[in-house]
Amino acid sequence: EIWEQEWRESLLLEGVRQLKESAGLGERTLRAFEGLTLEGRDGAELARELDMTENAVYQAKFRAMEQLRAIVARFSDQVRARALLRAGR
Repeated sequence: EIWEQEWRESLLLEGVRQLKESAGLGERTLRAFEGLTLEGRDGAELARELDMTENAVYQAKFRAMEQLRAIVARFSDQVRARALLRAGR
């Protein structure tokens, strides 16, 4: 149980790191994602701060989450494949 929780957290942290570094998202999209998901901020407040509509803030979060899911899935698959290769040796 604890191992599984730590595994999920490490996958998420690595995914967020990769999202920020290489996903090709714009600065405002990343700020909207971080503000809503990581900081728990209000969408209307972020919209004013980022000069976006509130709907655009939530759309940006959705786009970032889609990419994050794909990144985490790829990373998880790679780690599992390596573990299977090691176990088969």
